[in-house]
Amino acid sequence: MFCNPVTEVELTTEIVKLNNNKAAGPDDIGPALLKEIAPGIIQPFLHIINLSFSTGVFPDNLKIASVIQVYKKR
Repeated sequence: MFCNPVTEVELTTEIVKLNNNKAAGPDDIGPALLKEIAPGIIQPFLHIINLSFSTGVFPDNLKIASVIQVYKKR
């Protein structure tokens, strides 16, 4: 076991805390959409997260990050 299992309450709490104004990731699922569909996908999502924690394997598609510099006026 690499991390302790996540409970449904913990996952739901974190989903509710997401900022709706943030951009979607590479999967095109933004925070607002995730909040909408959460009740229907919470169990499979919880299983995937806990499986990843127990095996120490994280899906390659979820390791993608895009960093964009934002220049500020001085």
